[in-house]
Amino acid sequence: MSNTFSKIIYALYALYFILNITGSPLIPYLYVIIAIAVALKIITSPFEIGIYSLILFSFIEGQGRVVLGYNVVARAALDILIMLIFFKALVSHKSLFVQKYLPQFMKLMIAFHFLWWVAELFHPLGLPPWFSVLTARYYVMPLFLFTLALNIDITENNSNFNNFCIAVIFFYIAQIIISYVQFFGGSDFLNNISINYTTLFEKFSRFQGKTFRAFGTSFVPGGYVTHLFLGTPLLLLIKQDKAWYKYFILPLIIIAAWAAFFLSGVRSAWIKNLMIIYGSLIFLFLKNRFKFKASIKMILTFILFVGLSALIIPNIQLKNTNYDLTGKIARVMQLLSNSEEVHVGGETIAVRQKKKHRIDLDDFMRFLLKTELPFGTGPGMGGVNVPGVAEAKAQRIDKDLNFFWTGDNLYVFLIFELGLGAFFIIMVIFTLPFYFLKGAISALKTRNTEFAKILGICFIFTITVIIGNWGAVGILLAPESLFFWFISGIGIRQYFKSLQPTNECSQ
Repeated sequence: MSNTFSKIIYALYALYFILNITGSPLIPYLYVIIAIAVALKIITSPFEIGIYSLILFSFIEGQGRVVLGYNVVARAALDILIMLIFFKALVSHKSLFVQKYLPQFMKLMIAFHFLWWVAELFHPLGLPPWFSVLTARYYVMPLFLFTLALNIDITENNSNFNNFCIAVIFFYIAQIIISYVQFFGGSDFLNNISINYTTLFEKFSRFQGKTFRAFGTSFVPGGYVTHLFLGTPLLLLIKQDKAWYKYFILPLIIIAAWAAFFLSGVRSAWIKNLMIIYGSLIFLFLKNRFKFKASIKMILTFILFVGLSALIIPNIQLKNTNYDLTGKIARVMQLLSNSEEVHVGGETIAVRQKKKHRIDLDDFMRFLLKTELPFGTGPGMGGVNVPGVAEAKAQRIDKDLNFFWTGDNLYVFLIFELGLGAFFIIMVIFTLPFYFLKGAISALKTRNTEFAKILGICFIFTITVIIGNWGAVGILLAPESLFFWFISGIGIRQYFKSLQPTNECSQ
């Protein structure tokens, strides 16, 4: 019954992607059906399968928010599913994690973080407690997912995990194809699905015409690239030793994704994707016993990339009545060139140089100086969409609205809201890559290639996301929080398994 139900859900997803490619207005109805089916799947399956179902659903959850007009249930869909997984695990296992796979230091930091957050709910100058408690969606639930992921062992011939990675590959490809179709179809194509793509929020209207950005199945213009960089480590963690996948299919997927990144105009996600790919390749190369053979294959893969680029790029039409790629090129060239204009395909493209793209250290210190220590402003006051926050800010007559802006910086945001208590969650985040790097180096020394691969990829992924959150608050918010804490959880378990005697953990 379970396998049959899974096949039905995958068939629904396939139909959903087809409807996106055809621009069908039936998408909202099918989305509701899939959401209900996934909830039933979580209730009736082991919590490990529930976590996989949650992450796959996150690929389309953003679109559900838009086409359903950001109603309350659509906004809370992922939170509801996480709570179902949480209660499922609590009932079936009587515990959220395997004790021996969570470092004592992290236990203390997580415990102190929860205690501090509970105390902050009653902040006298913050949100009322009945609104503050809703910040559990980004201060508590991600850590629930982290501890639940500690129960998943991906090295014990875990076919469930491998099947999940295969599903991610298909979802990843579908996201790329949908983004192409939407970009070349333009805003009229999206409006056939729902007029909300133009009218729901004022910010949506900024990305029409020459500045158009496809949504994919996300909730913001260009937002589909978030899943394209977050899903990258799962493309590499799959147990697939066939040369046709590693040296042909995977490079083609990556190249296709790079084109989708370019069309999105979201450079930061593309940079993070590149960091994950090239950083992971270093570990995958180091763990390979046959480095000369691997080098030849990597060179052939590079030649494939150059050959495809040479065939495709010169034949691209930069603009016509439906689209204009010159603005996308200008945004990329802002990072690659100091020139004020570039010449591509017979077109002269102006490049407006920006002196600064993210807050620097001086800005960071200025933000910290306005923090109200020791307790901060209270959870929810840093700008995240929580009910009652506008009224709470209005009551702070001693502060203007600019005071509550945290510079799109995770670390400013945490300190601004939690004050000194931000130390606990920041330490949990910062110590994760330390464990992964330590375990990867140890595994390389002992030639434990499976653990070297897993921990190396986990290190590169987490350190990339941590650096990327200098200009984002993604670690706390879905979908980035789902991938970050899930991969961190399975990585910490593999770290402790790698410490066992070789004869116990080698594959």
